[in-house]
Amino acid sequence: EGTFLLFPKVSAFDMDSESLAEFILTEARVAVVPGAEQWFGSRAKGHLRLSIATSRSVVDTALERLSSLWGQQT
Repeated sequence: EGTFLLFPKVSAFDMDSESLAEFILTEARVAVVPGAEQWFGSRAKGHLRLSIATSRSVVDTALERLSSLWGQQT
């Protein structure tokens, strides 16, 4: 009936949410959904949709991959 979601604002990154989602998938192997107006409304621009309706170990692995990705970019 429902799910647990995160919808962080990512407009501080130097790319749009579609490009950022593709970058995250390619580099960290973590699937996220860009905040697109056609799916989430006009205020979704600059956000990513992340589902955390999964096991703790899957969420931990995704967070570790994201953390490693951002560490590489500095």
